[in-house]
Amino acid sequence: MSKKEVEVKGNMDLKTAIGHLEELVASFKAGTVCIQNGSEFVTLKPKPAVTFEMEASRKKGKEKLSLEIGWMIEKMPVEENPSLKISSKEPEQVKVETLAGEGSKGGEKPGAAAKPAR
Repeated sequence: MSKKEVEVKGNMDLKTAIGHLEELVASFKAGTVCIQNGSEFVTLKPKPAVTFEMEASRKKGKEKLSLEIGWMIEKMPVEENPSLKISSKEPEQVKVETLAGEGSKGGEKPGAAAKPAR
């Protein structure tokens, strides 16, 4: 199978970005995601088990949210992450020990969860 790729980058208003995200969610729920930019397109068929990566950062006047969802054509094991929560509100209280890097090794981000070994 040859590689087929569509990349979309650019500035847009938040309402337009939210509309794209809502269409993406609806497409995932329908079981087929087709991304088209001009005459180029890629059609994907998400599987029941996916890899999910999300990174949120804030630094020097810039905030960023990166999201990556992937899957293998063949079946893969599912790993649950009960500590992940996504909401529009900050948590009421964050433990000081967690922010101080309790049990963290040099170079790890405070509160970062270790990736499971594969």
